[in-house]
Amino acid sequence: EPGLWTAAADWEFNGRRSPAAARALMQRGLRVCGARAPQLWASYFQLELQYARQLQVRQGVVGLDGRPGERAAQAVLEGAAAQAVLRGALKQLGASAGLCERFLRAVRGFERGAFPKVEAAVLEAAAAELPTDAAAWDLRARAALGDGEGLGAGPLGADAAGGLDGLERASSVYESGLKATGHAVAMYEAYLRFASKAVEGLGSETRREGALSGPRWEAAVDWTNRALVLHKEAEARGRASKELLLARVGLLEAVERPSAARKAALGGLESFPESFDVWRKCWDLHAAVAAAAVRPLRRAEH
Repeated sequence: EPGLWTAAADWEFNGRRSPAAARALMQRGLRVCGARAPQLWASYFQLELQYARQLQVRQGVVGLDGRPGERAAQAVLEGAAAQAVLRGALKQLGASAGLCERFLRAVRGFERGAFPKVEAAVLEAAAAELPTDAAAWDLRARAALGDGEGLGAGPLGADAAGGLDGLERASSVYESGLKATGHAVAMYEAYLRFASKAVEGLGSETRREGALSGPRWEAAVDWTNRALVLHKEAEARGRASKELLLARVGLLEAVERPSAARKAALGGLESFPESFDVWRKCWDLHAAVAAAAVRPLRRAEH
């Protein structure tokens, strides 16, 4: 049972202050449970990072003394052991975007800049092992934001971590991903999810400021146009999907183009006639238009 080995190692590490015993338990657990145990590999990776971070804190207090073993000690401080665990996990489990994201979140769970070499190793593994995988490119793009463990999960905009420069860095990675994956549907979907969040975040910021000018406003307009162009490009390449359609409709709603949103949704019924989500979206848009038409009449009656 991997969870029991993890709990035992955690007790040795945090309860009895014995990193060596905790490491031995992790290695034994992998032998007993089999090397194909993602939970154990992730826990082992986390343990090595915790140990290295403890050493970093101690070094910050007492410093290195310049003895012959200093170079090896520096490697440990930088997370060399965690990188070895990463290599072992990739060898035994095989590379996947999910595994790389799990490890990247673990690295970013520590103070910013604590383990730059380990973070680089995770992203390099995603690039080298998964060169045509849309999910891996999506991870690399979100990582470019530099927003810590969130990896783009929160609001996107000028005020978010990474700011406008971070959005552009991510966009550059997405563009490379489109080429590398042969303009795969999944790549368009990932890019447009990101673009829609950027439009939403920048739009919220401009509405809060009440200014239809300035860098935020210009970025909001640019990302809106960029997203609409991407939709057209995907359609022209025959890369249709329900998610792309709904994203396009949502974007048009966000920029207050209800007629265009309703037209896009109705057109989507031809491609996805059995999709409940598309039918529901059409219903919602018709209801919204009907409600908007009734309001002026009620005001006139009063």
